[in-house]
Amino acid sequence: MCIRDSINAEYGKKVQDAAMSMSSFTYTLKTIDKQEYPVQVHPDMTTDQLAELVASTYNFDKTLMTLIHVGKVMKDNKKLSELGVADEPQKNFGVLLLKKAKPAAAPAPAPAPVPAPAPAPAP
Repeated sequence: MCIRDSINAEYGKKVQDAAMSMSSFTYTLKTIDKQEYPVQVHPDMTTDQLAELVASTYNFDKTLMTLIHVGKVMKDNKKLSELGVADEPQKNFGVLLLKKAKPAAAPAPAPAPVPAPAPAPAP
């Protein structure tokens, strides 16, 4: 690889990174109780990446989250752009449903102790 190719590759990466950051925008997820959770997204991001970002940013359990955009549950591994998510009013927010964690199962009670056999009567 010659120096020119190396420079072109590095320049191309910088241009791509700049384009990616320029196309990113804030997507706000709102819960039923009106709490808002803004995250920085870009159109090529997948729903799984969005869920992971929300879970890690706000310390949520990803398995208890449901993401909704324009009234539809976001399908796994779909690009946000395919779902109509965009940096426009009415398209840059969604709903976040958080299920309550099931309580841990109570430990099973210990079995009742078996009484020791009574001593045999003396003859």
